[in-house]
Amino acid sequence: MRRRKAIPLAFNMSFGLIPVILCMLLSEFILDEHALYISSLVGLIYSFGSYYLSRKRIYNFVLYISTGILILLSATTLLSMQMFPWGTLPFTLEVMMFIMNAILFFGQNIIRRIFNLKKCPECDSVICKSLDSSIASAKVISIMGILHCITIAIFLAFFHPLTKEANLILFQILPPFLLLSSIIINQMGIRYANHVFSQEEEVPIVNKQGNIIGRTYLSEAPIYKNDFINPVIRIAFIHNGMLFLSKRKANCITESNKIDLPLEIYLRFGEKIDEGIKRLLHYPYPDGSTVHPRFGIKHLFKNEETNRLIYLHIAYIEDEKLLQSPFFQNGKLWTFQQIEHNLGKNFFSKCFEEEYLYLKESVKIWEEYK
Repeated sequence: MRRRKAIPLAFNMSFGLIPVILCMLLSEFILDEHALYISSLVGLIYSFGSYYLSRKRIYNFVLYISTGILILLSATTLLSMQMFPWGTLPFTLEVMMFIMNAILFFGQNIIRRIFNLKKCPECDSVICKSLDSSIASAKVISIMGILHCITIAIFLAFFHPLTKEANLILFQILPPFLLLSSIIINQMGIRYANHVFSQEEEVPIVNKQGNIIGRTYLSEAPIYKNDFINPVIRIAFIHNGMLFLSKRKANCITESNKIDLPLEIYLRFGEKIDEGIKRLLHYPYPDGSTVHPRFGIKHLFKNEETNRLIYLHIAYIEDEKLLQSPFFQNGKLWTFQQIEHNLGKNFFSKCFEEEYLYLKESVKIWEEYK
């Protein structure tokens, strides 16, 4: 099973904050305009290097925002040498970064339309990955900015007028500290994501006939909703002419807490149907299963949340004890009369309601010829 590639360090777009942090620190030792000129030059060199000198041309939108703000403020100093009162440049830069990154985060759909981008599990476009990473960094920067604003509001409400020390901490020390914290938090997030990804499995993308045309990661399957078809195995249990049904778990990707068939699983990439069935049966029967499901039908199920090619199998159970596994908690046997009384009332899963008539006919045939 192929594992997801680790996210490289270059995709921590919060490193694009470095020119702004540098400007904040320099402003404590040299004139503000000189700090702006130096940081603008660093931002331009960094932008050029990250795009042209890396093996993949990465688009660091956070860096472009930082450099653009520094260049804009540098230009304003040419109009007035007293543009920023002493000690206010760090906070001014932080506010501008907060506003621009909030625009990047909340306006991401507009940006995608401008660049004609679409989220796609098979898309290997560097600009797509760069934008996604930049938006993730912009979210953290926005959160840190909101926390800083709340902190300032609390101090102004309870400790006004502010002391010289409080002004120094709030408006000169905290801005670079919070931006530096954003870099660290994003890097921690990348490390955690890489740890999770190293354990993640892939699921195939198929066409309506079931032929594999691509692959995606299991966690991404619900993100792309019904754009792509993923194969899913479902198993129905029948005992004495009744269907065994249970409540879907609250954390299910679709139709949580609805009454449905007890067993369902995504087929892994490279896994055969029989292997998937064996893996699925291991959950209720970890010590080995004497249940032998038979293939029923293959059908497409699509709604606003998912798009699946269902491989429905049926297991005819003679011994009711097989339905008493702890995995089947809250499950019970239903007569067809009970089921039909609740059809169309948003009680059962939509997928089960589509399969119901076939299951009913299968039970009739089984009871007649067993």
